[in-house]
Amino acid sequence: MNIGIIVHSQTGHTMLVGERIREKLESIGHEVSLIRMKNLDNTDPEHHPKNIKLDHIPEASGYDALIFGAWVQAFNLCSGFHLYLKQIPVFDTKNVSCFLTEHFPYRWMGGHFCFVPND
Repeated sequence: MNIGIIVHSQTGHTMLVGERIREKLESIGHEVSLIRMKNLDNTDPEHHPKNIKLDHIPEASGYDALIFGAWVQAFNLCSGFHLYLKQIPVFDTKNVSCFLTEHFPYRWMGGHFCFVPND
């Protein structure tokens, strides 16, 4: 199966999760493309989320399945991925999954501390 993983990752943490998913899917015989997008350096998502610009808009067609990955910003989907969803090119699969990452380590903040050791 040809699988596309499209990830919005600013610091690399969400990309790390995407890489782990790619490794697992490739180990069981799938062909996987991992594509990272991020905000352009001259945008400030914390102060001006409406002014965000992405470095590119990844193509989403031609895959048997898609996995979207993004991070949580202020208890919401990050502004960059929200922008991508508004501009997403048409894709031709109904097999779609997603994952979110967040930084809050405390359960009372909605998080869960999880240490992922290097292999």
